Amino acid sequence: MYTISNDVHLNYIGNELIMSNNKETILLNSFQAKIVECISKTGKIDNSLKEIVEITGKSNEEVHIVLEKFLFNLEQRGHISRIKTKEDINTLKIYGEKGEYYPIKLTIELTNTCNLFCEHCFKECSPNKKNNIPYNQLIMFLNDMRGKVREIQITGGEPMLYKQFNDLIIYLRSNFEIITMTTTATKITSKNINILKMLDYIQVSLYSHIPSEHNKITGSTASYDATLRGVKLLVNNDIKFGIANVLRKSFIEKLDEYTIFLINNNIKEINFGEVGIVGRGRYLSDDWYFTKEQIESLVYRIFELKKKYQKKINISSWSEEEKLITILGNDRMMCGAGLLEWTIDENGIIKPCVLFPNNKFNKINLKNYKEFFRVDQNEYVNDGIMSWEEELNSVGLSTARICSVIYDIVKEKKYEENNI
Repeated sequence: MYTISNDVHLNYIGNELIMSNNKETILLNSFQAKIVECISKTGKIDNSLKEIVEITGKSNEEVHIVLEKFLFNLEQRGHISRIKTKEDINTLKIYGEKGEYYPIKLTIELTNTCNLFCEHCFKECSPNKKNNIPYNQLIMFLNDMRGKVREIQITGGEPMLYKQFNDLIIYLRSNFEIITMTTTATKITSKNINILKMLDYIQVSLYSHIPSEHNKITGSTASYDATLRGVKLLVNNDIKFGIANVLRKSFIEKLDEYTIFLINNNIKEINFGEVGIVGRGRYLSDDWYFTKEQIESLVYRIFELKKKYQKKINISSWSEEEKLITILGNDRMMCGAGLLEWTIDENGIIKPCVLFPNNKFNKINLKNYKEFFRVDQNEYVNDGIMSWEEELNSVGLSTARICSVIYDIVKEKKYEENNI
């Protein structure tokens, strides 16, 4: 008998099954999915063995050999383990709907209002922007997602400025397994800290340990002090969080100093990223942009930093972003956007990723989504990417300057066109 390991999550994608843990994500075909379904329910594979023999026309012995190899592989990877009694079966919920295409994760951009005016903001958020997702409409949508979508990430703008923020967090905690948030932390106070304890993880933007540098980037002379106050409240209340920073050339020499500052403030995680040439990111100085050679050098620099401080802080960067889903095929984005993850913006538009422009990805929204997750949207996503690339090329730009994962689709599609 077998059981699924405790750290494994299962999600239907069409008739296939995504099996993931903290180390990797595996895409199982329909036959492999039947086996894992049986293990999850009964700990045995007898029923799936008979069914596969009937469907394939192969002998019991042939199918059994293939199954044994598959199970050995899963066991070696830590996805399943052997058990002796039925009581030891770990019955896992399988998210999604078989034959349909619900994502594992939804990112919800609640508002484009922000109390800051970050000079690199890809959404161009500011105090003057006032678009918000209607709360009742959002809840109706989320009611349909219950039991199908596992993770919700809320962001903005500044999500804590959303009028129904507290009510939304309480609702999400009761209905979804994982809830995360990105924030400036400037609106965290002793009065609202308890609601944040309901979240599984919070990402806070802190662009420098030097107040004047952080304030310049955020367009506010008060942002550094406000963010640090919020961070200290998170630390003192044992709320799991990490810091995010977008790198600049002038900041590289300060990386050690910055990291020591984080450690001294009891911060356990930092993720470094690079700016995308989108939104206000189109108008930045050369200090924000790196050449390919500079990126390679920077990745090595961060790797050395990681080794140096590994016992005190967890350091990561865009070069080692979550598990890249190469198993999905060359015509899918490796990050899983447009299949495993979707974004809802402040206007209720559903698109593959926060970076995608509304003028190219506005077919699906909170009013017409019901048919959306029933079919694979890959053709729609890829057509939109190619149209976006054309538009950017017409003004001398490319998705290559926005996201390498998106540009990989462009290269794949151009290769296909040239080899027809």
